Amino acid sequence: MIAGSVHSFNLLTELAREFGHDDEPTIMDRYYRPLFEDLFNDADEYVERLAYGTMPFSFDTFLERLKDESIGLTMPDASVGYDRIDLYRLLWEKLFKNSSWRDRERARLEGFGDGKRDQIEDIALIHQLVLAKQDGEALKRFTALPVGSLPYMFYWLDGFRVQREWNRMGLSSNTSSSSCGIT
Repeated sequence: MIAGSVHSFNLLTELAREFGHDDEPTIMDRYYRPLFEDLFNDADEYVERLAYGTMPFSFDTFLERLKDESIGLTMPDASVGYDRIDLYRLLWEKLFKNSSWRDRERARLEGFGDGKRDQIEDIALIHQLVLAKQDGEALKRFTALPVGSLPYMFYWLDGFRVQREWNRMGLSSNTSSSSCGIT
């Protein structure tokens, strides 16, 4: 079901782009957004089941293929970026815990070069930095984004709260408030 959600996210995004619906916020909100939300909720349910159980080695190839397909969730597309990056963050935080996978994904995203990534790719890179506990670098990159990126930070702040990582949460909320001009 998780693989189906990721694949469907990518196909729906491509369909919206192909028909020009990605440029029409009303159509996206009315017809596509509920589908993306359902796909995310389904994936979230199954990720929770898998993440906290033990998986046999036979799952390794399944997870590797799913990881490779999840890269499509970071492709530039402003119309459904938030929905797609939310699924990307869920998968990488709870399911793809292999450190070499995370290192390769971070290197892939860094490889685009500063100023050459779109906002979704920047958020994906910041997420990889947060997972690697490179909070200073993540925060530096996040504060360079436009103020409209602020809603993306709530995911990490909530994660820090749930994991009781108060020190990480304090650094993020104090610094982001001052550097984004919020007092």
